[in-house]
Amino acid sequence: MNKLRFGLIGLSVFALSIITACNKDNDNDGPCRGYVNWSLSVSDEAAALSAAASAYGQDPSSANCVKYKEAYNDYIDALDSQSNCVPASQRAAFDQSLDDARDELNNLPC
Repeated sequence: MNKLRFGLIGLSVFALSIITACNKDNDNDGPCRGYVNWSLSVSDEAAALSAAASAYGQDPSSANCVKYKEAYNDYIDALDSQSNCVPASQRAAFDQSLDDARDELNNLPC
């Protein structure tokens, strides 16, 4: 659980740094249109992941593990859907972080 927690924290910090780098000049007609900060696009998934992580941390049952895994997957998918907002210079690192998070997710014991 500690490795997963550190992976989640690392992905979140990286994603937030990318998110705040996205401005409305990046893509005037695409998914970044009008965003100064697209973290709002993933805020529901982030909140659900936080709640599921807390529940799983307090009660590491199979049911909570499955809920955590589903919430984590939804969060990764939400971040991935915003990948067009990531500056080209940071895209490879962003994609690698998502791949690492998916690997961590697949290693959950539930």
